[in-house]
Amino acid sequence: MTEPEMKFSDHAFTKMILHILKHLKSDCYGVLIGKVTSKDNLNNGVSSINNSSPEIIEVIDTYALSHDKVFIPQLDLFLRMTESNLAGSEYYILGFYENLISNFDKVEIKPSLSSHFMCDGLTSSKKLKRPYLLEVSHHIEDCSKDNKRIQDILEFNVFKYNSGNFENILQYRDSEENPVNKIIKALVAKHVQTEVSDFDDHLLEPKLDFTNSFVNEYVEGIKKK
Repeated sequence: MTEPEMKFSDHAFTKMILHILKHLKSDCYGVLIGKVTSKDNLNNGVSSINNSSPEIIEVIDTYALSHDKVFIPQLDLFLRMTESNLAGSEYYILGFYENLISNFDKVEIKPSLSSHFMCDGLTSSKKLKRPYLLEVSHHIEDCSKDNKRIQDILEFNVFKYNSGNFENILQYRDSEENPVNKIIKALVAKHVQTEVSDFDDHLLEPKLDFTNSFVNEYVEGIKKK
């Protein structure tokens, strides 16, 4: 079976990583928004990660859900508000991303217990019967024995959820050559990650925007320079 391909817009990837960077000492959750297409229907302006697949998982946006435990009432409200934002759009909720403290520097990456009921909450969707789960994890590596340079490597595991089980369908590592990482570094230098809000924050202060649309303007501003 041919591996799928996952593609992120610069906006979606940047918002997800900034959310995780803000809460490195906590478990972090959010949703992936986009659509699944065939390789014949590629959209311009979306960065490719893997290049040999008929199935394309296009992630055009990410919304930040939580940096703590996820509860069902909170999740239901979050999904309803997210689906309302997407009404009339060709895009829909593809699944979730999560960054777990328990997966730090681990060889075997395991989805959280929360990811099961989060994905169960999406299985009633007419758009997608088998949601995706993107596990973001950190690995510490000695990249140069001579200089003893230690590097924090981001690894991504993509799972597909089906009737209570997760199937790992894709695994890849982030690259320093990924152009969007230059954007993220520039934003982190300005401490933009501290401005990012998730749904936890929105529930405490409704004026805070868990879609973090302001990040899009930052990204476009850097790309124009």
